[in-house]
Amino acid sequence: MAMEMEENEEEDLRKLDKMFAEIDGDGDGELTLQELVDGARRVREFQNRLRVMDIDQADLEQLFGMLDHDGGGTIDPDEFKVTLSRWAFESKTATRFVRYTLQQLMDNHQSAAQKLSTMEERLQSAALSDDAEWQTALCAVVSHAYG
Repeated sequence: MAMEMEENEEEDLRKLDKMFAEIDGDGDGELTLQELVDGARRVREFQNRLRVMDIDQADLEQLFGMLDHDGGGTIDPDEFKVTLSRWAFESKTATRFVRYTLQQLMDNHQSAAQKLSTMEERLQSAALSDDAEWQTALCAVVSHAYG
């Protein structure tokens, strides 16, 4: 049984290797987001795999981010093949999409919190300054925001 699963995985990797080559429009050995989107439109085997994994056109940008492990803006053959093969045999695609989306939201929240903290520090510094013009402008902003 284990040997059969291993053979199935090896066959799947070969199919994904061929699929990658078909999707790679310019043949440079890396997929851009546009190539992934185009490939989802024109490569039948890729369309079928996406359908089985319940991934539609609206999910392709998120899929790209999940496959681009190193964040380099392109997907290399190993990122594509190994990840999609593993997902096919584990069938946890929906969970992975939810986890990825949650991580993106947490990252965005942390970034926004840092920016807000910096803005608060600058506003407090401006409020403590002797510059009457700054204090008047700050009071106007605060009264508008909380007013």
